[in-house]
Amino acid sequence: MRETITYLFRDRRARLSLLALILATAAMVFLLRDTPGALRPAGPEETVTALDLRGQALSLEEVRALRDAHPGAVIRWDVPVGSGRFDSESVSIAVADYTAADRPALDFFPALKELDASGSTDYEALLELRRDMPNLSVAWTVPVGTKTLPMDAPFLLLEGEEMSAGELAEALGRFTALRRVEMDRCPYSDDERAELRQRFPDTLFRWPVELCSRTFLSTDEELSFAGREDMTEADLRQIRKKAAEFPRLRTVDLTDCGFDGETLHALDEQLGDGVDVKWTFQLYGVTVCTTDEEIDVSKRYIRDNARAVEAAIPWMSHLKKVVMCEVEVSNKRLIELYEKYLPQGIRVVWMVQIKWGGIRTDSDHFTPYPESGARQYPSMTGLSNLYYCPDLVALDLGHSNIKDLGYLSIMPKLQYLILADSWVMDLTEVGNLSELTWLEIFKTGVKDISPLLNCKKLEHLNICYIIAPGDHLYETLRQMTGLKRLWCCGTFMTKEQLAKLKEELPDCEIWDKMGDESVGSTWRYHPDYYAMRDALHMYYMSVDGNKCGRLSDEELAKIHKKYWGY
Repeated sequence: MRETITYLFRDRRARLSLLALILATAAMVFLLRDTPGALRPAGPEETVTALDLRGQALSLEEVRALRDAHPGAVIRWDVPVGSGRFDSESVSIAVADYTAADRPALDFFPALKELDASGSTDYEALLELRRDMPNLSVAWTVPVGTKTLPMDAPFLLLEGEEMSAGELAEALGRFTALRRVEMDRCPYSDDERAELRQRFPDTLFRWPVELCSRTFLSTDEELSFAGREDMTEADLRQIRKKAAEFPRLRTVDLTDCGFDGETLHALDEQLGDGVDVKWTFQLYGVTVCTTDEEIDVSKRYIRDNARAVEAAIPWMSHLKKVVMCEVEVSNKRLIELYEKYLPQGIRVVWMVQIKWGGIRTDSDHFTPYPESGARQYPSMTGLSNLYYCPDLVALDLGHSNIKDLGYLSIMPKLQYLILADSWVMDLTEVGNLSELTWLEIFKTGVKDISPLLNCKKLEHLNICYIIAPGDHLYETLRQMTGLKRLWCCGTFMTKEQLAKLKEELPDCEIWDKMGDESVGSTWRYHPDYYAMRDALHMYYMSVDGNKCGRLSDEELAKIHKKYWGY
């Protein structure tokens, strides 16, 4: 039988007697527990489970001895921390004079969550405590000049404060979340400011900075000296030296300051990535700024084979496009520039001749007909210039003698492609168009449509009167489950194959009327047809090829019901 005893004494003398008894008992047990033949007390064993010793000025050592004598017993007492004592079951305590010597005492608070150490000055001990006990919320205050702020203050404003750089650094090291310091004046030297920035890299310092007879703020993103004709080389050296004073600096504006481009470009390189030296210059009569993203010298008098353009490009770190349409520069030279600067992310754009029409190389559409905006040329040329038009979304090369489609390999955005009534036979490059949704290849020499299986977004396909074997067409088309419309009049598929195909593609409208127009039925009466023609910047056409207006949704529905019964 084991008896559990809880001791609860409020009388001081009784507590001291109990403590003496417990310690004496513990000593006796220690001395006799291994002595042969020692007398042992008779009767039931007694186990102490709880001691309430509040009100007694016990030391940490005394309480540790009690814990050792009665392992498992809950001891409630007043723990000494700083100059005060606190109930060991406290959840929150406030200590105005916490030091490193108080750290062991905190282990006697099993439920402690918060320690308010406002007024304490042992900041190293407090910072160490936060690292040592991450689940304990520790707070303190930091005096800075005439101010006192909480240690987790994110912002510090110092106005008229008299303190050295060393004193400021010492104070800043006591904060835990400071992100910005603002001063109305800054008496510190360049080296002292640099040391503060280096020691506190996550803190933004905002103070006045004198530079080239002007006053800026260290948080400025732009330093403008535009129009200062009195600037000298010494000023440029000072700008280079003090640039580190401005951690947010993005632009130094030296427009119309009298320096040549090479001098300013050298400064730009010295300031490094992220900082632009800004100035303007003349290029074939066009005013260009070094921070521009585009240069357009179209229709300008260019006699140097665009060498001035090449000289200017290194000055412009944000440049994305150079437009030279209708200039006296050869197509060969423009291609050379295009291939040179494309790997650098700079597009050279010019007007190219394709078939009997011409377009800018950054156009998103092309069809050689003037209604689309294509410029007309007197003679027909090949299609090789399409290799320099990677932005095309809609391309109409139908009703022509084209064969080669290699240029499609550089058109990742292409969605609408018209190759109908042409000499095209190989669709390998078409199969690489991942964005393709509309394809017309009727009346062509195509024998293999399997590359189209890679066109996962293809929805509208017109293959009327192509010469591909029927078995091949059936086996390929039955796998193209994303199709919404398929026009296949006059192919070599049998009636049985067509019937099976309609069963296997239940969500696809299949028009296979023998002898019908390639674009008969509702091919040109559909919202996506209008979207295709809009992308080509072309007018709409009826079944017989005449121009027509756009039909309303009600009119389209009526025509659809006429042909499809619903």
